[in-house]
Amino acid sequence: MLVVWKLDRLSRSLKDLLHIMERVREAGAGFRSLTEAVDTTTAAGRMMMQIAGKFAVRKSSREDRFLSYSTAIVLDHISLGVTDLERSRRFYDAALRTVGIVRIVDFGNGSDYGAMPGSLGVEFTITEEPTVMPSRGMHVCFRAPDRGAVLAFYAAALGAGGKDDGEPGLYAEYHPDYFAAFVFDPDGHRIEVVCHAPAMPLKERELIKADLVAMRSCCTRQSHLRRLRRSSSPDSGYFQFSREPGKGN
Repeated sequence: MLVVWKLDRLSRSLKDLLHIMERVREAGAGFRSLTEAVDTTTAAGRMMMQIAGKFAVRKSSREDRFLSYSTAIVLDHISLGVTDLERSRRFYDAALRTVGIVRIVDFGNGSDYGAMPGSLGVEFTITEEPTVMPSRGMHVCFRAPDRGAVLAFYAAALGAGGKDDGEPGLYAEYHPDYFAAFVFDPDGHRIEVVCHAPAMPLKERELIKADLVAMRSCCTRQSHLRRLRRSSSPDSGYFQFSREPGKGN
């Protein structure tokens, strides 16, 4: 079984992804993505990939323009210098695990982190240096799958020697659903984790909004009816008019 955190960690185009998955199938193994509903050991997962394959073939006739979102990513990995390698390993092991990134390679004076094993999965690197001076205005931001992961990152980072630089919450100056947390690592590098997704899916929010509108409308009608009943009571002080049978107003 080949397991990845996310499809775009394995390949940057649907065509290449399908080629890799075909090789996995030929080897008699299954494929599973932890964040997308893809598991080729199930009938539903196999059907999903067959549909994707047909779509990719149709698009390839138009210059293979159907690429995944990750084709817009221009950075391959980023590296930070640290003064105490073991201390920083403990910090990043704890903090990055909350967003699906783990230590995958250790070398002489550093370590690589990523979401899939092997040198091709490297996304973040730390190297031990004699002196380190964090750059003002520079920070490293990791994307979280949900708001719970942002909260978990913040707690893990502070518990592993990090310092607070902005508690978890909405930072609406960036956009309404920008949920992030900021910390300093043991060497003073500014590290951020962000989730761009809303607290609940848009469709669910729209349904709740529609329910609230309906509730307000119902309450308004009920309030209006109560006022009418009070105004028509014998003690209301209002004159009451009634229509006699067979006559107009």
